[in-house]
This record gives sequence, C-alpha cells and structure tokens, in this order.
Amino acid sequence: MMQSLIIEATAESPKVVLNPAEGIFLFEGRSLLLDAEAFYQPIIKWLYDYKKNPNESTRFEFNLEYLNTISSKFILPIIALMENTPNSEIDWHFRDEQLLDGEMIPEGE
Repeated sequence: MMQSLIIEATAESPKVVLNPAEGIFLFEGRSLLLDAEAFYQPIIKWLYDYKKNPNESTRFEFNLEYLNTISSKFILPIIALMENTPNSEIDWHFRDEQLLDGEMIPEGE
C-alpha cells in the first residue's frame, strides 16, 4: 500500500490528506498560493502513482473555502486525473455564501 501524503493547512494553502489505508482523500481550506506548482506537483505525482493501483473505491472530498486563479490551474487537472481513477467519486462542498456569490461552483462543475 502507498504511503500517505499529508500536508497541513497554512493561511495560504489547503490541508491535503491522501491516505489510502484509511480511505481518506481530502482537500480542505484555502488555496491562495503564488507558487501553486511547487505545492501541487508532489500531489499530482502521488495521484499518478495511486492511480496505478487504487483502492476498490475512492472518494475524493473537496472542501475549499477559496481558490485563486493560479491554484485552479492545478486543481482542475487534479480533478480530471481523479475522475479517470477507476471506481472514484468526487464530492465538492461549498458554503451557502459561496452559492450566493457564485464562487467555487464553476470549479466544482
């Protein structure tokens, strides 16, 4: 089984938990990164490796409060990669205020 990848949240970056043993795949918080590539590239590599031998079922959860444009350029390919992982499901959560503002919904679609 693959090693987990856990990144704690900061004021600018989301918490990321990729734990196949526990079945937890979570992106949570805010992504306001200026160097999103440095943050997301290890995650993308981990997901490519995971896709080679995934769990029987995988549920990815996104609970992002805010996502800047630079971060979205990495989150969207991550979502595409996860959609192509066998037996996977993606849950995109947002607050009611985000619904009213129209924030985050396009990214979740």
